[in-house]
Amino acid sequence: RSIKGMVGACVYFACRDAEIARNLNDVAKTINIPKKDLTKSYRSLLREFGITVPPPNPINSVSKIANIVGLSEKTKRKAIEFLEKEKEIGGFEGRDPNGLAAAVLYVVGVRHGEVKSQKQMSLAAGVTEVTVRNRIKGLNKSILREFSR
Repeated sequence: RSIKGMVGACVYFACRDAEIARNLNDVAKTINIPKKDLTKSYRSLLREFGITVPPPNPINSVSKIANIVGLSEKTKRKAIEFLEKEKEIGGFEGRDPNGLAAAVLYVVGVRHGEVKSQKQMSLAAGVTEVTVRNRIKGLNKSILREFSR
């Protein structure tokens, strides 16, 4: 592995460990290396040192996405509350954290009069509009009803 790749892998690992919402694309662009090289270096780093890293938490992405699209603190708080309840029931295992955070922010924003388009949300989260729509469909309906008040 290249030195740049290993440095990038260490930076990405540090972000994950500190629960800072950065993805591989962000780090790869900043360090100016292909994402594929960064991914290989990251896997190599984890394997070499026997490190296990829990999956990223969508709650960590909420502030970043909300700030980009200009949502209020109230909407951020409600989205975080929603995601905490969703986590309790195991609602986001195996889901892209940025897509899920964008979907929850979209729904909570609409229900509190802060309407942003799905396109705006997807661009801020770095996912497709289809991902946002699919994550919205997958949200727990009973929790959604509770948050529509």
